[in-house]
Amino acid sequence: MANGRRSGAFPRLITAAIGGYALSILVGAALARFLPTAPAEAAVLGMMVSFLVFTAVTLWVYAVHHLRQVWLTLGIVIVLLGAVVAGSIVVDGRL
Repeated sequence: MANGRRSGAFPRLITAAIGGYALSILVGAALARFLPTAPAEAAVLGMMVSFLVFTAVTLWVYAVHHLRQVWLTLGIVIVLLGAVVAGSIVVDGRL
């Protein structure tokens, strides 16, 4: 009974920690770059939202039945959002 449950806990923990961190950092960076407020206010709001994103991703990783679906979805969203943030840095020329 416990054997099947334990085998999936560690990969989900690693996925939640690494995937949640990567996505929350990118969401915070995107908000800090694209919000039409003062840069300091945008950075603080982006940081606050990133905590919510990390929590939501962690809950989602444990709620989804198939871990492969989580990896695929997180990978696509992280790559796309990373490309948007990196592209805005290249075009604007500043961090």
